[in-house]
Parts: sequence; structure tokens; C-alpha cells
Amino acid sequence: MKHPKPKKHFQHHYVNLFYVTRRASIKFKEELENKLMANTALPGRPPAESICLTVSEHDRNSTTPKRKRRLRISPVTVANVSIVLIVFASLVYLEYGPTPTAKLGFYCRDPSISHPYKGDSVTLHAILGGSIAGPLLIIAAVELYREKNFSKRWGLEIWNWFRDFMIGLTVNLVLTQVGKVLIGEHRPHFFDTCLPDVGHTCSPGEFVTDYKCTNSFYSNYVITDSSRSFPSGHASVSVYTSLFCAFYIHLRLPSHQLRLVIKPFIIVCILLWSVVCCSTRITDYRHHWWDVLAGLILGIACVVYTVLTLCKPFETPLVVSKTHRPSASTTTLLDVKNKDATSVII
Repeated sequence: MKHPKPKKHFQHHYVNLFYVTRRASIKFKEELENKLMANTALPGRPPAESICLTVSEHDRNSTTPKRKRRLRISPVTVANVSIVLIVFASLVYLEYGPTPTAKLGFYCRDPSISHPYKGDSVTLHAILGGSIAGPLLIIAAVELYREKNFSKRWGLEIWNWFRDFMIGLTVNLVLTQVGKVLIGEHRPHFFDTCLPDVGHTCSPGEFVTDYKCTNSFYSNYVITDSSRSFPSGHASVSVYTSLFCAFYIHLRLPSHQLRLVIKPFIIVCILLWSVVCCSTRITDYRHHWWDVLAGLILGIACVVYTVLTLCKPFETPLVVSKTHRPSASTTTLLDVKNKDATSVII
């Protein structure tokens, strides 16, 4: 019997040896390419930083130098400032300027306008000062209690709330002053302030339209103001200020950090300010009760407009946006097989 020739066996062995050698050669070539890429530095960087680069460092090196910002005033800002100045000048003119007012008649010896002139328990400067400085101090204290520090956010919160308050207060003052000029009414001390020349010669109950004030003791402003009783400016301003501050404290001052009585006590004390202002206008014979009622309604309407429109939603805090900065531990790795791809590991 003849033995088979081992030719095919040796051929199979040589083929396997060829494939193994080829795989080893390919693997060695890939390792060599990886080492070359690892040792090749990026342009402008040392070899040690070619593989691992921090994102923050890369961003710092790639950013362009910051330019100085120039102060630019937008047309909207110019328009807003102009409106504020015009409104303020108009209010001053309506109050102290020679504003033409319709000459109101009166009934001879009318007891409702025959009271003595006693002055003001709450002066004009006191009501305006308390209605501006008071809310500003309250807003600053509440926002400081919420923020716990004098941060930029604290200042922005004060500005936003006080700005909305002042817009509503300005609307209140404009409506009140326009009502005084266009409608008007004799104050309860009209006879004592004006001393009309026909006051003692007219018949009781007679309606007089042609008269002239003869009192030289008071200034022209006081005599003109004696016919501007409707509506009550003290009532409208004090009610608006008190209700706004009460709403603000109720919604912005944290209740869970205060005791049960402290927060309602603060609100009641603020509301008492409007009660004192309204009641003294009647007891001082500066207004009739319906003048005070009209001012009260006007103040409520203005605070409702401010709270629901300007401050909506009233309890939402201001959100200060912050730019995201990558962490220093964030690194960018280069893919050794794909030079264009990058992977970020947080």
C-alpha cells in the first residue's frame, strides 16, 4: 500500500503562517501609527499637551481680547426719560402754576362750606415723602431679608418693584390732579379762605356765580386750592401706597420664617397710614366725606392696575441669568483613529 504524499499538509501550514505574520504586521503598523500620533504635537502647543487639553484653557486661548464697551443710550430710554420729565413738570404746573380753573358757584351761607380753615394734620410734603421713601425702605428691607446679602440681585429686585410702584403712583397723581382741575369742588373752609364779596349781602339759599374773593391774608395758591376739594389727593395716594405695600409684604415676605402675628401686624400698621390720612382730611375740614370716598376708590383702582398689570405675576422672583462656564476638570481627548473627532469627558 502506498502512503499519501504530505504535500497538501505542508501547503496548509505555510498558508496559516502567512496569515499570522500578516496580522502581526498590521497590528504592529497600527501601534506605530498610534505612537506617532501621540507624539505629534498640535500647532503652538508642547507635546505633553497634545492628547489631553482642558476645555476652559482651550477657550481662554481661543478667545479674542475684550473690547471696551461704549455707553449707548437707546431711543427707548430717551423716550422713557422724556415722558417722566414731562409728566413731572405737568404735575408741578397743575399744582402750583396758574392753571385755568372753572369758577364754581355756591349757595349763599351754605353750612357745608362754612367751616374754619385749620390747616393740614398730614401736610403735602409728609404724604408725598411717606409715599415715596416708605415703600422704598419696605421693599429694600424685605428683599434683603429674602436674599440675606447686599448682592446685585438684591439691587435689581428693589429697582423692579419700586419702578412698578412709582409708575402706578404717577398714574394716581395724574388722575387725581386732572380731576381737581376739571371737576373741582369747594372745600369745607371755602368761605373762611375766600371771603366772597357777596357773602353777607346775598339771600340764604341763593346760588351765587358772580363773586370775587377778598381775603388778602392767604396766597393765591391757597385761595385757588380752596376750590379743589374733589377728589381727595391725600386719600388716593395714601390708599394706593398702603394697599401696594400690604400686597407686597403679603406675597414677598416669607411666612414660614416669621411667627403667626408678626406679618399681619406689619400689614395692619401700614394700612393704618391710609386710615389716618383719610380721617384727618375730614376732621381738618379739608374735604367732604364723598371727596375722601372718591379718592379711596381711585387709589384702589390704581393699585389693582399696578398689581395685576405691571407686577404680574406679583410673587414671581427675578431670575438673573448666568453664563455657563465649563468646569476645570472637563477634558477633551483626541481620537487616535479619527483626527477630526473629539470626545468630551465630564
